Amino acid sequence: GQDGQLSRELANRAKLHYQAWIGYYCSHTKRLDLTKEDIVGLSIIHATEVLGLGEVPRIKASTAEKMAVKGIPGIRIEGEDD
Repeated sequence: GQDGQLSRELANRAKLHYQAWIGYYCSHTKRLDLTKEDIVGLSIIHATEVLGLGEVPRIKASTAEKMAVKGIPGIRIEGEDD
């Protein structure tokens, strides 16, 4: 029904927000004096505690590669096992 559609839409928006969050902060690692590993760790907290997601969203491999976070523990890739 409409509730399910709304739920899926919110989950999709949360996933996009999560990706944007990682991308934004990864582009400011020097200014923030953080590593990409630090950013990924913080992104897990952000996804689960701030966005209230039950699990960290999966992102496309190509997106993770562009952000240079593919292979960092905590990054979940679409179509790959954890």
